[in-house]
Amino acid sequence: MRSPRFRIETREGQRAFVVAVHGELDLAALPELQEVLDVAERSDVPEIVVDLGGLTFVDSSGVNALIQLHQRIALSDQRLTILHGHPRIWRVFELAGLTTTLPFLP
Repeated sequence: MRSPRFRIETREGQRAFVVAVHGELDLAALPELQEVLDVAERSDVPEIVVDLGGLTFVDSSGVNALIQLHQRIALSDQRLTILHGHPRIWRVFELAGLTTTLPFLP
């Protein structure tokens, strides 16, 4: 079941597959995110960009999904970039000690 408080926009170009997430990334939204990330990983583009700029909330399941994506991408020819967006979302990753582990850009 789709979460009414979550949506994803994607753009695929020659250089990057952009996954822009909006709203609340929680356990209810996780299947939708996983499906889109799977498509991005199967694409032929060299970089996956996950844009968190539209998020208003992220829970541990969303954080874990990004950690797992990072681990899978590290074993592939693709590169991952995460745009963190709102300071409240950035704070979640700071508290989890992931700001230097995950490939963030402001």
